[in-house]
Amino acid sequence: MDILKNRMNIFKLMMILLVLPLMTMQAQTDETAAPRLQKSQAQFVNVPKELPTRVEKFFSILHENSVQKAFDALLEGSLMKNREEQVAKLVEQTKQAIVLYGKSENCEPVSSEVASPSLIRLRYIGLNQNFPMRWIFTFYNSPRFGWVVVNVKLDDMSEYFFTDE
Repeated sequence: MDILKNRMNIFKLMMILLVLPLMTMQAQTDETAAPRLQKSQAQFVNVPKELPTRVEKFFSILHENSVQKAFDALLEGSLMKNREEQVAKLVEQTKQAIVLYGKSENCEPVSSEVASPSLIRLRYIGLNQNFPMRWIFTFYNSPRFGWVVVNVKLDDMSEYFFTDE
């Protein structure tokens, strides 16, 4: 009976030793994920809600593979829309990115930069099927038109979201 009890205790100890590292890894994952989420939310604190809403609408339409419609919605009311050559380049660049990196699945806010109350930049990571894309949207609060997009950049240089420390 004592041999059986010892084997059970050894079995329990082995199970604890096997499961404990897995629990620790999960706890570390949860701890590292939480600050990233909080950081993203905190960096959008002084940004009018309509700006992230507009960007998220853009990504939602982009997810439907409607590249031109996505840019039409994003640039609504913006004089940038009248720069047909620049918009055509953005549309073409986005279509090429979809071919190279896969369909746009979602987006995540990364950071914002408030140069002044009237000039704000939002940075997002576009989550494509095969590779992330870096998106940078600059908004201007025009006295005449309200918040309008004045610049959009996209590339595959997502590593620039990290700072060398």
